Amino acid sequence: MPHAQTSSTLTHTSLIKTPHGDSVFLLHAPASPPQSVPTTLSASKWSLFYASLPPASDSSYLFPAQHPFTPTAQACDYLVPERVIVVNLLTWQVGHLIVDVLEPLFHLLSPEAGGDSKNNRIFLNVANSDESGILHELILRDVYEKDTPFVLLKLFTHHPVHPAASLYEIGERVCFEEIVLEPDSSRSYYTRGQLSAPKFFDMKSAAPDDLRLKDDYKAFQRWLNGELGAREQESNAPLVLFVERKHKRRLRNLAELSGIARSGAAARSLDFSLSSLEGQPFPNQLDTFRRTRVLVAQYGSGGHNVLFLPPGGVLVLLLQPGWCDQAWAYGNQALLSGASVVAVCSEVVFGGDVERRSF
Repeated sequence: MPHAQTSSTLTHTSLIKTPHGDSVFLLHAPASPPQSVPTTLSASKWSLFYASLPPASDSSYLFPAQHPFTPTAQACDYLVPERVIVVNLLTWQVGHLIVDVLEPLFHLLSPEAGGDSKNNRIFLNVANSDESGILHELILRDVYEKDTPFVLLKLFTHHPVHPAASLYEIGERVCFEEIVLEPDSSRSYYTRGQLSAPKFFDMKSAAPDDLRLKDDYKAFQRWLNGELGAREQESNAPLVLFVERKHKRRLRNLAELSGIARSGAAARSLDFSLSSLEGQPFPNQLDTFRRTRVLVAQYGSGGHNVLFLPPGGVLVLLLQPGWCDQAWAYGNQALLSGASVVAVCSEVVFGGDVERRSF
């Protein structure tokens, strides 16, 4: 999972095509010893975890070059003077946008890193093969044509966002002043959570690493909400929001559960909404989240929106049978965001035996 990710930052590098049609990076370091086998620079956290995703599909490889970085003499087809960042997502979903892209980019490009935090060229990979084939269309639609959460990518760049595959189509030799192959995710809540799973974070811990984790995530949350700004809302009434999934992993007893949530909201004089987020303009979604006091969501992308709840909110996380050990993935984010979490677990039946997994 994410803690298995590799990450590389290179300066004075060229991307060339081999006689076999493959592409490799050359690191121009004349003092480096020659080598016959390339170094694996970067592989997506997802391809390293899932055996069904061959690492070769999104890995990057490097040979040291014995000549200096002189773009003119090397006759580069194209020189990229800006910082280039290649980022991998598992799927084209909001949850993976937040976990795989936005938080690592924030840590890489935060003010303390110095320089122009938007003078970057961002290239995206997506591990899902169906989405990878139409990634250009997905970027055009969700980053530039529609008002979706993917517009948040523009907070990190003045330049157009492209599929990573387009890097290999620019020319026979492309030269980079600096290129980041998969930003380091070691400071992200998801990576730290994977290392301590299935336990939730101890929010009272005064250990230096735990304090830094809390500070890092609060900084990310403040920055993101600050960049998004505030709009005048039609209603500020506190809300219980029950997120409905329209496609995969739909609740069989949705009517029963949403009815319970509706009754609970009414008993506490709270508004109630049963809503599917798909297709809603992102500003409208954001307005809804900012007045939500209780977010009820299945294990999935809807739970990541706890990031936008007001302080003191609650995430009620509905887990599919046998998945309670995975509640940390959303529970930790809720805790770091200033919310409480209730994980609703169910029984699993194995050959007539009943097993309950819960914290």
